[in-house]
Amino acid sequence: MQLARVLFVPAKSDFAAVGQFINPGPGVLLVAALAVVGLVSSWAARRSRALAVYTVTAAVLVIASAMQPSVVTLRTVLGTSFGRFLGVPVAVAILWASAARGANATRMLAIALLANVGLAVPLGWSGTDARIVWPFLLRWLPAILAGALIAFVMMRLKLGRFALVPLLLGWAAGVAAISPVRAQLRYDYYRDAAEGRAFTVNRDVQLITQGWPVWKELDFERPAVIAVAAGWGEMSPMGARYPLAGSRLQSSVTYVPVTTNGDVPDAPQSYANPEAADFEAWLHRLMARKADVLVILSPAIEGVWARAHPEIFRAVRTEGTELYRIDFAAARTGR
Repeated sequence: MQLARVLFVPAKSDFAAVGQFINPGPGVLLVAALAVVGLVSSWAARRSRALAVYTVTAAVLVIASAMQPSVVTLRTVLGTSFGRFLGVPVAVAILWASAARGANATRMLAIALLANVGLAVPLGWSGTDARIVWPFLLRWLPAILAGALIAFVMMRLKLGRFALVPLLLGWAAGVAAISPVRAQLRYDYYRDAAEGRAFTVNRDVQLITQGWPVWKELDFERPAVIAVAAGWGEMSPMGARYPLAGSRLQSSVTYVPVTTNGDVPDAPQSYANPEAADFEAWLHRLMARKADVLVILSPAIEGVWARAHPEIFRAVRTEGTELYRIDFAAARTGR
């Protein structure tokens, strides 16, 4: 009963940002009822029986898997986002609901749409979203209008069969022109997400994006080698590695093992063992890889070493996501 309530009754999600409802919603119940009608009528008319067997089997297997005892946490603790695992059954229901015929079926589909359409509106729009509209239109509309004008002229010249070409080219040119706008506002979006003012699907994004000042700091014109450490917390923010590569993916992001023999630890116990960690071996690997900077995403032994050797690791940021510039000249001279 609890699961049915969070799946179909609109309520704030404790998983998604700003309480966005991300489960199927009440409209899916109507769609499921119509799906039964459409499936039965198609089967009775001997239409698409093989498709019916395949799709229903797929839906049943997904639902059965989702109800296993091993995934009870997904149904309880993460119940407000459990609907993401039911995409296949929902898609199958929509498919067979579309097979239902008649005015009543059309009315039920319209009611289902109205019941869910409001829930699909993203919450958490920020000022950055408003700022992008005008620059977007200035770049996108001229390309689209130019393509439409050329297509119109071609149709007047009885070249209508080729008119789709300029339309597609105009669309492609318009999309390509958006890239500079996106680049200008990249870090504004990251800032808004970190402050909980921009729309994000997952509330954990707000935690991950706290390091956006470091991402901006490391978005060099030239390629760089960035060493990353994240410790071994319950949920290290490893997703935060990707923005470190830069807006053009120009930099290399790497992990440098801290163990004496160079093995990558595969368990929290081995990582936390001070006897397995070797500062000198780690430093030599950093030098061999010609790392330019060190980024600490969450508490890690590398951060302890960096703070203990300020002559080598020049601190740029020491709160939250830590950033150090590496001075290998000092390491070589032993200062």
